[in-house]
Amino acid sequence: MGFYRAQAVFAAFTGIPADAVVNSFHITTPTDDAALVEDVAELVRDFYVAEKGGQGDPVANYLGHAIADVGHQIKMYKLAVATGKTTPQEGAPPVHIEVFDFVGRGAAANGLPSEVAVCLSYKSDEEPTVPMRQKRGRIYIGPLKIAGVLSADATRVERPNPLGVNANLIAGAVALRADLEALGCEWVIYSRPYEGRDAIPRVGKPDLPAIPARDGSLYRIDHFWVDDAFDTVRRRGQKASSRLTA
Repeated sequence: MGFYRAQAVFAAFTGIPADAVVNSFHITTPTDDAALVEDVAELVRDFYVAEKGGQGDPVANYLGHAIADVGHQIKMYKLAVATGKTTPQEGAPPVHIEVFDFVGRGAAANGLPSEVAVCLSYKSDEEPTVPMRQKRGRIYIGPLKIAGVLSADATRVERPNPLGVNANLIAGAVALRADLEALGCEWVIYSRPYEGRDAIPRVGKPDLPAIPARDGSLYRIDHFWVDDAFDTVRRRGQKASSRLTA
């Protein structure tokens, strides 16, 4: 079995690498065949650029123009499940890079602040005794453009909601999972390894127990959801370009 991190890297309009936006997917494959790895990268690309589930618009159409039109990549890294490190050695380069552009995304439109995103969450029902925090994952989609923001209804115009992009995200996630399964692959939740810790003494309270080390684990994805509220990803904020003083 192969295990890969598919890292979607979106170039910023500024051209500054630090302004790039990154989403990560963890995917198992039945083999390490190079053609199969390329097929997986193309499916992850299509999550953003292809219309899925009859929703009409690809996810890319909801991204603001803080994201450039060209120069995006899907980087495929081969990982060891137990350690989470790249193989055959730590720091190994991607085994495949899929380069793509946003074709036909439309003219530039007013965008929301670069920190504003919507969160696609997912979880597994496997292993009921494993803490739920180890069986959940998320991807933050953004920066967004205003065209992807709709009010909940005519009586609540004061509450903007990302309802347009939400339906596309769910349709795209379900389609990606199915398309990967058709190749014998699986989009999974990766619970990273933990090095363990000793008991922590506390004054006037019981000691916090020791936690044993554990290897990384994989869990199938059973549920997707997107809330009708925005999330803030502070690290995506761009530096100020001017300042008013008095």
